[in-house]
Amino acid sequence: MSDISRREYRRLRKFIRISNGGGKILIAAVGDYDVLHKKGYIVPVFADKVDATGGTVLIGYEPTDDGRAYVERRRAEYIKFLIPYITTFILSIIALIVSIIALSQPAASHRPPQPPPQAATHP
Repeated sequence: MSDISRREYRRLRKFIRISNGGGKILIAAVGDYDVLHKKGYIVPVFADKVDATGGTVLIGYEPTDDGRAYVERRRAEYIKFLIPYITTFILSIIALIVSIIALSQPAASHRPPQPPPQAATHP
């Protein structure tokens, strides 16, 4: 499933978390975001001003709808992965509690059952 590394996925989640607050991610190192940009999960954001060489200034990145969808899809798959483990864990805890309660009860007498008394017969 993973077409990007765990590090890139975490970075994409961070992009989305910050952009939901209305902010943009500032560039730390240009090469770190190439994969996310090539996959179409983020787009560059340029400043309105021009630098000394006549080019626009890259100020950061914003996540695309594809990037948001990728994070949601991966989160949903993770939850589907966890459900069987959580269910098994809960059932084992319940079984442990039931066995502890059963062991804490006083032991029942293990005498064999007595036959019912027979009526006296008179000859």
